[in-house]
Amino acid sequence: MIPLPRLVSTAAAAVLLAACATSSAPEGPAPAVATAPPDSVAVAVENIAFKPAEIRVLRTTEVTWTNRDAGVRHTVTSGTGGTNGVPGVTDGEPNEPTGVFDGALPEDGTFSHTFNDTGTFAYFCEVHPSMRGTVIVE
Repeated sequence: MIPLPRLVSTAAAAVLLAACATSSAPEGPAPAVATAPPDSVAVAVENIAFKPAEIRVLRTTEVTWTNRDAGVRHTVTSGTGGTNGVPGVTDGEPNEPTGVFDGALPEDGTFSHTFNDTGTFAYFCEVHPSMRGTVIVE
């Protein structure tokens, strides 16, 4: 037979545990289930600019650029675009492509590249070197 004080303390402990278990339950709706990141990302080329100019993606993501500038051709070229010089005053800096990717974007055209390596990839338009963008791959 169990002595009475031990029985009371065991019962009290059970009540306390039950109270703690119910008071620590989360209130409100359950958190949303995490979704996987997209395996493709779109960049618009419009008004002589890449939109958005900087994107952050995971490895193996395909990025597709679409030219929405009517009557204007562009490129998507990895590297750094040069600067225009002022004839007789300053020399311009040449474009510095890296060769990682290079695609033509005729009017209404698209170019896609899948990023398999992590890093920061600058790019520009060969036709309009001041058009610049960056893809950060994590």
